[in-house]
Amino acid sequence: NEVDLKIEEAVLNREKNYDNYIAAYADVAQGEKEIVVSASNFYEIASDSSATLHEEFNGKTGVLEFKKAPDYVSWHFSVPTDGIYCMAPVYYPLKETGREIETALQIDGEFPFREAASITLPTAYQSEKGILIDEFGDDYNSSQVELLKWYSEPLKNADGMYDDPYSFYFSAGEHTLTIYLQQECFALSE
Repeated sequence: NEVDLKIEEAVLNREKNYDNYIAAYADVAQGEKEIVVSASNFYEIASDSSATLHEEFNGKTGVLEFKKAPDYVSWHFSVPTDGIYCMAPVYYPLKETGREIETALQIDGEFPFREAASITLPTAYQSEKGILIDEFGDDYNSSQVELLKWYSEPLKNADGMYDDPYSFYFSAGEHTLTIYLQQECFALSE
């Protein structure tokens, strides 16, 4: 489909990488204010979307639940001043499958850099039953289970290419943010 082709094209564009992107904005100051975009205030959603808007979901209000991939949703938002901003979505993984939540992110209809076409939202795991002891008296970990809880983590490179979270340049004014769900289900609050 068209979305998959755009994502593949962005990933293959070696010149439009994060190093080149952020270098172009090296002299731009950090944004002055936090900007919160509520998931419930979307303006466009995929025509075949399985997403559901919940008034309340696990202690948060106005939550958008992505039930299956592929899917996408877009928001309009306003930026008060030119600047560099980090994004930290508030999300909740929905299934314990062991697969990562994979998304793609467009700003104003474009992937700002190729790595934005494949962003992983991190989750955490814990031992199901803690430390166990086998018949020889040796300690071992029980099975790992995903922690189903709300996360708020700045977007960053999952491969460890960059230590710091991704920074995004926004000029003052109106912008559009589109998130594509590529793999795994999750709920989004902001």
